[in-house]
Amino acid sequence: IDPESHEARLSGKSVYLSATEFRLLYELAQLEGCLVTQRALEQAIWGSADRLYLDVLRKHVQRLRRKLESPRGRHLKITTIPRVGYKLTRSSKASSGR
Repeated sequence: IDPESHEARLSGKSVYLSATEFRLLYELAQLEGCLVTQRALEQAIWGSADRLYLDVLRKHVQRLRRKLESPRGRHLKITTIPRVGYKLTRSSKASSGR
């Protein structure tokens, strides 16, 4: 993830992300392996932690998950912690390089 060029790469290939999807991935990646609350993500992405954004956040997470999948499987996984937030982790396959 390169915030300077606003580019994300997966297995060496560019992944097209909307501005919101990129910001979401960037925020989750900053705390990889840790829980990031819904409120913290809403604040970082939209500047406000408002219940109106919760459904929008869920849709962006859903789209981002699809984009992080590759033909060989999922290299990055976004886990939902119900009613709390999300956690980004690398799959064991991603660390093996295959």
